Amino acid sequence: MQPKEGATENAVADVHTTDETTELLRYLVQNCATKEDLKNFATKDDVKQMIGEAKHELMAYTDRRITEAENKFIMPLRREDEKVDEIVDSAEQRKLFERGAAARLKKLGPFPKLTAA
Repeated sequence: MQPKEGATENAVADVHTTDETTELLRYLVQNCATKEDLKNFATKDDVKQMIGEAKHELMAYTDRRITEAENKFIMPLRREDEKVDEIVDSAEQRKLFERGAAARLKKLGPFPKLTAA
């Protein structure tokens, strides 16, 4: 809201018309905080809690996406890896590969087997 033409910003004696006063009051009612508004402001602890909840939601979302990716991509690759292992085992039983060569071939899969130390 602009001051009247010729009026100073801090002039106490500025005279406003009824319409200007009504507009000013309407502006104050619409834009100023009430006691109820102040009660609804978030405290520092509230903000920390909201951040924690957002972090939890983000982590849950990421976990869901990882699980979806695993179901779509990793599980089929593991099944293929198991098929290759079956072929290598069958070839080893028929004496087409030595035991060491068969073990090396199995380690070449997309998900190498971990050996317990």
